[in-house]
Amino acid sequence: MENVAAKGHMDSAVIVDTFGVCSPEAVRYFTRKACEHLKKPVEAHFHNDFGLAVANSLAAVGEGAEVVHTTVNGIGERMGNADLAETALSLEALYGLKLDLKFSKLRELSKLVEKISGIKMPPQKPVVGDKIFNVESGIVAGWWLNLKEAKLPLVMYPYKWDFVGQDGVKLVLGKKSGRESIIYKLNELGVDASKIDVDRLLLLVKEESLKRKSLISDDDLKALLKGSVRVRSQ
Repeated sequence: MENVAAKGHMDSAVIVDTFGVCSPEAVRYFTRKACEHLKKPVEAHFHNDFGLAVANSLAAVGEGAEVVHTTVNGIGERMGNADLAETALSLEALYGLKLDLKFSKLRELSKLVEKISGIKMPPQKPVVGDKIFNVESGIVAGWWLNLKEAKLPLVMYPYKWDFVGQDGVKLVLGKKSGRESIIYKLNELGVDASKIDVDRLLLLVKEESLKRKSLISDDDLKALLKGSVRVRSQ
């Protein structure tokens, strides 16, 4: 490769880990040596067999790689390639590299590729997943409501939802919910929480969620309200 770089024509050299077997430490070493010896731009192309494609891409950039190969939703052969959204957002937000990208289009692009490819993304997929801004845990919900009132979303989240094209934080009900979540949902439904036995309703929500092995929708909550919850006496 050195002869090609020195005597032939080479625009750039691509470091390729086709089977995703490199660790970030190995990638750092290899990239550093390639940059030292070749004196040509170095590109990084990594597969995700150990879930390290993004980490390896970041390691390569840290040692001088100028181009990173990514795919939308990480789609690629076998376990796939470095994910575009995860890699780009990490470079921008964690490493301070200013990329000429419209980050607010990442989710829209992801959903388009999901539709065209027929490859469904998990709801918890970083950056573009459908449920990454859902909050179920009672403690976290209470914390979020305080931060929301104080207008300090970045105390809890590493980036704002609208920056990556997401709709925003959504409180959902399930087995991990707490009183704050119940009161919040009742207010959303226009129900006076002071007239409801919130503790009893919370217990029913948890039981129903465990039974169904799923979250509890607003309609489910309304049904629980009508069926079993005692109204507080004044």
